[in-house]
Amino acid sequence: MALREYLAQALPDQEQFEILHLQNPSKESHPVITPQSSNKSGLITVKNQHFFALFHKEKAIYALEIYVYITLTPEVQDTIAERIVFVSKADTNGYCDCEVSFKKITQQLLRYVLSINPNYYLQKVIPRHREYHKFDKHLITKKTKPTDALRLLAKRQGDVSLMSSINLNVGIYHSFQCQPNIITKICLFTKPSPQYLFAESSKNPKKHQLDGASLLKWWLDILDELIVECFDQNTTANLRIPGEDETVVNRYLRGLKHNGWEAGDLFTKKSNEKHDLAAFRIPLFPDDPKSRFLHQLADEGRILSMYLKAYWAELQERQEFRLSVTVSVIGIQGHQAEEPIYVPNNKHDVFLTSSKKQFNSIKNYITGEAYDTIEGAFEAYLNVKYFLGDRFGRRLIKVEGVAKYRWIKKESIEKRRQDIINTLSVRKKPKK
Repeated sequence: MALREYLAQALPDQEQFEILHLQNPSKESHPVITPQSSNKSGLITVKNQHFFALFHKEKAIYALEIYVYITLTPEVQDTIAERIVFVSKADTNGYCDCEVSFKKITQQLLRYVLSINPNYYLQKVIPRHREYHKFDKHLITKKTKPTDALRLLAKRQGDVSLMSSINLNVGIYHSFQCQPNIITKICLFTKPSPQYLFAESSKNPKKHQLDGASLLKWWLDILDELIVECFDQNTTANLRIPGEDETVVNRYLRGLKHNGWEAGDLFTKKSNEKHDLAAFRIPLFPDDPKSRFLHQLADEGRILSMYLKAYWAELQERQEFRLSVTVSVIGIQGHQAEEPIYVPNNKHDVFLTSSKKQFNSIKNYITGEAYDTIEGAFEAYLNVKYFLGDRFGRRLIKVEGVAKYRWIKKESIEKRRQDIINTLSVRKKPKK
């Protein structure tokens, strides 16, 4: 199912929206979790990045950033593999002109990412270290000497057909294969913040900001429903709140539909917390507090003496955890109920950038604006629209909502109650 079909189910009926979906080229990366033994150092990890931005009436209103990691075992690539979906950031700015459920939108975008065949990320992978000696001799690379590059350019000028004969597949990209329905993990870290992707948007009084506990419940509702509808019954789900005991954690898990929720985290076992080093159990994700703490431990020379129990104890004492707000680590692991087989269409689903630099450049049209006033939301839309149109002849993906919303904001209900005049209201005489 295409991206616009997923989104339409979450957007209000007959309302018109536009969506930008950016995707980075797939690239070999360091392992998500540092391997402890040398026999696991040969694991192949492929990293990819998604960025979604939603527009309504020519204004940016919502954004979501997701990283996807595919880990393969070289000897048995067709059988042993896993996918990690790391939800990095989600944000709104309060400039939407209609009633919309950003919870449903986030859920549908995650469904879309989960529906993608893992092999889609593995067909054209940029290697970590390119072997330039294997490249076609007529290809100009960063290793080509200036004099040789000039000679090659001169040859191309004289022979137009030369470029078409160059083999671009040898040494430039890698290609891998795995079974589609591999183990899938969803990971995220929840922490309340005035803004995540829309700078200065907290200054907009219409932006709805959640405290730590409400934000945690918001994400638990999204992920719980995803487990029930998209994963098999053996799926495990974990919640860890640094500094809180299991009793407090279990309170958040009451009432959830999936019965596999437990206190703890996806990458560590309680029985091994005193004996396992954090360096070989905690994942390294971009812009993640857990990863930042690991880097700090490495700088301090304590990385090989920090066991998991002490790691979690010290983590809760860090500055970003000591603001009297609820923060959490959520993890899900299992097989999907249906095999993910969808392959995105480069024209109708996604704008596949040519490089990380281009990805960040286009993304910056959204995240680089200031959203303290509505002009920032307008500017973001216009910049993206004209850049894609003028440079690439591309348009934003148009989506018309089909969802029948049955909820009304409490503020609206209270306002209507205040506006109702009836003869049953008790009226007091004004004081003289």
